[in-house]
Amino acid sequence: MQNLQQAISVIKNGGIGIFPTDTAFGIGCRIDNAQAVQRLFVIKERSETQATPVLVNSIAMVEEYFQQVPEKVMNLMQI
Repeated sequence: MQNLQQAISVIKNGGIGIFPTDTAFGIGCRIDNAQAVQRLFVIKERSETQATPVLVNSIAMVEEYFQQVPEKVMNLMQI
């Protein structure tokens, strides 16, 4: 449990986290921390114009962070 609390603290404070997914390890950070997002792109050697997955926990969170959500995407989220 201590390791989990430490990982949460790192992410909350602008750090980068590595975590298991169903198929591989993922790497991520908070979307609301511009410096962390920039560091993530550097670490992944990814162009800032190249899309990257964003995980959210609700439609409200999508609406908070994204200006235009295509109708097709909104429909899928409401299923």
